[in-house]
Amino acid sequence: MKRSRVIVAVVSMAAVVAIPSGALGSVRDEPPTGWQPSAVEAVAPGAAQLAGVIGDMARDYGITPEEARRRLELQAMLPQLSKDLEGRHPGVYAGLWVDQENGGTVVVQATEPTALATDLAGLRVRHAVRADKARWSLAELRATRERLAGTLGHDADVSVDVPGNQVVLLKEPAEARTRSMPADAQRVIDDEPGKVVVKPRPARGELKSAYPSTYCSPLACDSPMRGGIRLDIQRDSTGGSTWGGCTSGFNVTDGGWMYVLTAGHCILNDKHDGIADITVHNGLPVGQEVPGSIAEWSPPRDYAIIPYRTSGSDNWVTYWHAGRLGQNRVAEFRSCTPGTSAMPGHSCTYTAHAITRMFSASEIYIGQYLCTTGTGTGVTSSTQGGSSGAPANRMPGTRCGAVDIVTPLTVSAKVCTAPGDSGGPLWDPVNQAGVGIVMDGGTNTSGEQCNGMFTTFVPLSEIFRAAKAKSGKSIGLVTWYS
Repeated sequence: MKRSRVIVAVVSMAAVVAIPSGALGSVRDEPPTGWQPSAVEAVAPGAAQLAGVIGDMARDYGITPEEARRRLELQAMLPQLSKDLEGRHPGVYAGLWVDQENGGTVVVQATEPTALATDLAGLRVRHAVRADKARWSLAELRATRERLAGTLGHDADVSVDVPGNQVVLLKEPAEARTRSMPADAQRVIDDEPGKVVVKPRPARGELKSAYPSTYCSPLACDSPMRGGIRLDIQRDSTGGSTWGGCTSGFNVTDGGWMYVLTAGHCILNDKHDGIADITVHNGLPVGQEVPGSIAEWSPPRDYAIIPYRTSGSDNWVTYWHAGRLGQNRVAEFRSCTPGTSAMPGHSCTYTAHAITRMFSASEIYIGQYLCTTGTGTGVTSSTQGGSSGAPANRMPGTRCGAVDIVTPLTVSAKVCTAPGDSGGPLWDPVNQAGVGIVMDGGTNTSGEQCNGMFTTFVPLSEIFRAAKAKSGKSIGLVTWYS
């Protein structure tokens, strides 16, 4: 297959910050022939495209839509601001985060806050930024994190907690209570008291036809393949109840070969009998498990990189991808209602979001407002799928929320999910960056009534690292009109 060409726009902080409120550039879903993205156009979704995200944030924090928009515009500048401050003050800068609960203030931490005064004074949004004193710099915390992880192995969930200005080791609750630690790791902890803390890992839940040619609903969408639509998966050879529903995450590639990414437990679960799993969408073949498939289900590692079904002339990668623009998109679905025979699989308001880049776990910060799309529902009208196990009144769609925990292995956000959402994409709607996929969430038994619930996601950076270690393949994210 032809090697993909990846186009990523690089934008300076000045270019982003200079965009006035209400004048963000729009993003074309289908560009004209010969079109190339300008810097602003590639990173700045229009107001209409962010309407659903603005509504979610306004509801979550009891603020006006105007205030929600201000916070999202602020979010657009933070990745570059963090890089600039770290580059200029590596021994002083201690990271940043957003205090969404208290006015959406950007909190910049430093061992000597006065050293950042000149940099912060020049910001157009200086009034929304607070500088706090920290004991350790980000460089010092990362060095300690590397030392501790080196004694425990890569699978240890060791991270830098920027708001707490500490290194955090997450362990299963029973292990955390025993406080047992290998001698080498204990020496790292004892070297600088207060710098490293051991915490219990938060409890996990378990998530498990003809239509118009341009139509897209969660359960019945036209090509190209995109993140956020239903994947019906036959998990063993007997059919029937062994069909299960998950959600597509992102399109990924290895040297031009295309795959669809979803959660590993969608395939590697107690229904798996060694027969190749078959993946379909609205009755149309998508992928098929093959010998040597790249998938793992050993929390916190949970991913499946599914090759498209190809057998002789039966080449479904052609249908889902060949010559299709927008292979980098994820779907946002809002205001979903049960489908009809003319519009199957739920009728929703649909918006396409282009993905122009990837944020690794190290680039995610507490308070960052992210979105995920899931197809979990109690009733479906897709050809193969029945209920995904979600509450009967639960509709598929897009939900957004703030990051609560971030480690190299997992990202947790205050987002409502249900069975069937597994594998769905997590992305930054302002910076148009792919972040991860849904692993699991708390138990949701009453539709949308899940205040305070959080969902755990596997970062793309960890998935690609693990896939490389397992298979030797250099899997990467499909980005702007690849």
